[in-house]
Amino acid sequence: PGERQGILSAQRLLRGEDALTLAWVGTEPRAVGSDGSVRTLPEAGAKRDASGQPLDAVVAAVGTVVR
Repeated sequence: PGERQGILSAQRLLRGEDALTLAWVGTEPRAVGSDGSVRTLPEAGAKRDASGQPLDAVVAAVGTVVR
């Protein structure tokens, strides 16, 4: 994957990982669990092509605030 004005990033899988289950493209992401409870997401700003961070709980859906 390339990068154009900082818009595009890639997810690097670690040893033992073989799939990316969920991704978000947009602003102000919000996450919820399958029961509708709010899930905390890590702060943005990871270096390009980083391997990501594990989450504290399962995320069922990601969206944004409707304005």
